Amino acid sequence: MKLLTTITLLTTLSLTVNAEAITDEAINLCDEYSQLAGEAMKIRQNNIPLAQVYKAVKDELALSLIKEAIKEPIWSAPSNKKRAVDEFANEAFILCIGVAGGAE
Repeated sequence: MKLLTTITLLTTLSLTVNAEAITDEAINLCDEYSQLAGEAMKIRQNNIPLAQVYKAVKDELALSLIKEAIKEPIWSAPSNKKRAVDEFANEAFILCIGVAGGAE
């Protein structure tokens, strides 16, 4: 993920978390971010035209995730599509927890 996504995450979510402990609040918030990332990758894997996405999606955080997702290849096999969605969502969660927990 790019620095822009991280900055957008911090700005949009306004997360205040103790750097020494990852709270339940941070985990829940990062889970939501991860789910949003998964949805962004589903859009990519379904090859939905970006113009259509931009007309429907107005959330800046979601759009930044979609911009990251379009850099990934589109897979033809359903199992590969699912893996791409899961990996993208997991990467988003790890990034979020790193920021929330002060690891990055």
